[in-house]
Amino acid sequence: MKKIAIVGCGGHARVILSEILKSNKYHVIGFIDEEKDIGTLIEKIDGVTYEVIANLSNASFLSNDDTHVIIGIGTNFTRMNVKEEIIKIHRNIKWGTVISEDSVINGNVHIGEGSVILSGSIINNGTIIGEHCIIGTNVSVDHDNTTEDFVSLGPRSVTAGNVKISLCSHIGASTTINQNIVIGEHTIIGSKSLCTKNCDSNSIYLGIPATKSRSRELSESYL
Repeated sequence: MKKIAIVGCGGHARVILSEILKSNKYHVIGFIDEEKDIGTLIEKIDGVTYEVIANLSNASFLSNDDTHVIIGIGTNFTRMNVKEEIIKIHRNIKWGTVISEDSVINGNVHIGEGSVILSGSIINNGTIIGEHCIIGTNVSVDHDNTTEDFVSLGPRSVTAGNVKISLCSHIGASTTINQNIVIGEHTIIGSKSLCTKNCDSNSIYLGIPATKSRSRELSESYL
């Protein structure tokens, strides 16, 4: 069985751990974190403990042939920056991909490396999921969608056919995006919104129908 290390140790990282344990695709060797001490207990499941085993700077084992890495950080911009930091420090990184046993992936779907597909999600024919994306719990992604790298879709969000969600954008929980809509880069669509028109980059949209609330900084927190 291939080994995998999870970068980060917050709520999203622990959800990834649970999904990996259900699938038996990887053996989780532990968490990597910059803020917690090595040896810090993060989770205990079925009597097995999972701890912080390294910081990024001293995790030389990440370049081993039998070790994969998944970034368990929910915020898109932070996840993107951490990925760049990892590849600067460590060569020959092999990114893991976590697809829940309880998800439905239909025909002709491409899922990029480093992405996470959580329980109850459905991804339909002809859809492309980019690298290091998060498809949250009970998300529905319809046919011929494109989610670019570092995109995240919150729980119970829904996209109709031919939707494009651009780099590093986030779709809030229980939001619906109508067919043929394009969401710009680094944009946030707030929870329970309804997108009926294209959305600009670097913006926040809210409401039914979703309208632009304001512009946003790339590093601005939304979780």
